[in-house]
Amino acid sequence: MPVFLMLLFFVFNLAYDEFVQAVLDSTLALTAQQVEVGNTTGATSSNFVTNDVCANDVGLLSCGNMFVRVETYAPAECSDFYTATTGLPPISNGQIGLSDYVGTVAGTGGNLGPTACSTSGTTAFCDPLPAQQIIMSAVYLTPTFLQGLLPGGGYTYNGKLYHVTFATIAFETENFEVIGSEASPCPASA
Repeated sequence: MPVFLMLLFFVFNLAYDEFVQAVLDSTLALTAQQVEVGNTTGATSSNFVTNDVCANDVGLLSCGNMFVRVETYAPAECSDFYTATTGLPPISNGQIGLSDYVGTVAGTGGNLGPTACSTSGTTAFCDPLPAQQIIMSAVYLTPTFLQGLLPGGGYTYNGKLYHVTFATIAFETENFEVIGSEASPCPASA
């Protein structure tokens, strides 16, 4: 009987992780489409996750566990979008470092720095301007059911054990008209 229950929890946990990954990928893609055409102009690091990202997950994910990073992409540093988007979750020594990400709760932890292709410096968020190459990354923290028995299932953040779901997308913004002023504009791409 205990083996059956363990197998049942394993299947449930795997299915839940796949569901969260699908929702996070979809949410990031929808948000990227809005950023691409300039519908988030004037966004700031404090309101981007709540107003723009979480609005696209249709209530399926908890906004308090989502952290996002928006940065410019440097074509001179990376040969293509594939190279730019093959990132890793911000994990170091079993700890989740989210100081480079913005969320509804301020990120804490080790600063792992920007991605290899970034021209944004160490900022976690910049509001894209027209015709810029952008990398957007999202981290979603889910509680673990099997306490680390699954690969990637036991990382610590603020003293609690989480499973990390990570998604990244790279795109180029359209030549949209900027209305008003950008609160925290991205630096020009190299």
